[in-house]
Amino acid sequence: MRTTAPADRSQERWRRLLRFGRPGTAVGEPDSAYHRAVARDLREASKRSAA
Repeated sequence: MRTTAPADRSQERWRRLLRFGRPGTAVGEPDSAYHRAVARDLREASKRSAA
């Protein structure tokens, strides 16, 4: 925790995300790169917890 930078959780950032979605995605379209990264992270976490 000492070496990890805190996440940016500003009100303005959340406002932009809620109004316009993730950068690089069309409104109403999923961000496939983002979803692939989430799926990869979940797989890796699952493998770690199984060990």
